[in-house]
Amino acid sequence: SEKPTPDSLLDNLAQVAIDDDRCAMGVGAFAGLIYLATMHRTLAGGDSGDLIANACSLGVPHPPGYPLHTLLAALFVRLIPFGSPALRVNLLSVLAAAAAAAQLFRAALVLVRVLPPPKRKTTAGMARWACAFGVLTFAFSPLTWTYSTHAEVFAINNMLVASLLLFTLRFSLNRDPREATAAALTIGLGISNQHTFVFFAFPAVCWALCWLAVSKKLLQVSIFVQLGLWGLAGLIPYLFMAWSGTQAIQDSWGDTGTGSGFVRHLFRAEYGTFKLYPGADQARNHLGEVLLLWIAHIWEETLFVGPFLIAAGVYSSLASKGAARRGGLVLLSLAV
Repeated sequence: SEKPTPDSLLDNLAQVAIDDDRCAMGVGAFAGLIYLATMHRTLAGGDSGDLIANACSLGVPHPPGYPLHTLLAALFVRLIPFGSPALRVNLLSVLAAAAAAAQLFRAALVLVRVLPPPKRKTTAGMARWACAFGVLTFAFSPLTWTYSTHAEVFAINNMLVASLLLFTLRFSLNRDPREATAAALTIGLGISNQHTFVFFAFPAVCWALCWLAVSKKLLQVSIFVQLGLWGLAGLIPYLFMAWSGTQAIQDSWGDTGTGSGFVRHLFRAEYGTFKLYPGADQARNHLGEVLLLWIAHIWEETLFVGPFLIAAGVYSSLASKGAARRGGLVLLSLAV
């Protein structure tokens, strides 16, 4: 048989990339259709009413303000020509959750590509099916599914977390500065959407700093300036929150038009900055109690396969070397 030429190898790689992207869009579309079929057609419970009302009026929702969600929801309310405002903002969650599934599929596939081959030959199709299974397990876990069907900030948060994971994994393999800038922008946008994003950003930033130290680029000021500017660009939605506070919009929360009021709202002073829950039930504010509850319900919340997938992922990461171990540990740290 003839040896493959460099051009044919490049063509094959390009075709694989195209097929991977089509599969990612297929996974996202499948999840999105299920979300759409089960989406709330009107107002749901929880914070939905507050988020929808402020999307309509361009006001500020409850602390910490969620400016990215408000801006995107406001666009959906104004650009979608059918349905009630509630339905339009619910559609935002559906599309964001579908995009989260697609991005998570891409991230999983990047990791699978760098793992050492098993004893039995694994085809590209088998890798894609395995990634699709893992991603859909997440997409249709009870909490993820619930918050993908009505107005809430969590679907956008999942989309940005999956994107951060993808960019970080790619950068760990190719050192492409475009992946680093995309990750920095994603971190800023994530914090503009929901503050808990810092728990995902922190391990990614720590890993990046370790890499800069090892590669002796830690003292290159230009790198920090560039990444810092992209991160700040992601925080631009907070300017909207400051502007909105000067407009005296009915039912808008707080006094974000003043410096002290903005800081108070941003850091959730009315709720307690480090409280997980603003109510009187202190058990729900204790991180240890919440983690124990999560562990107690991990079987149901991961459709009874999560612990097995987690164990397999940890084993594969620790048993690998080089790029595969780096990618696996990045994935593990973000997951934790």
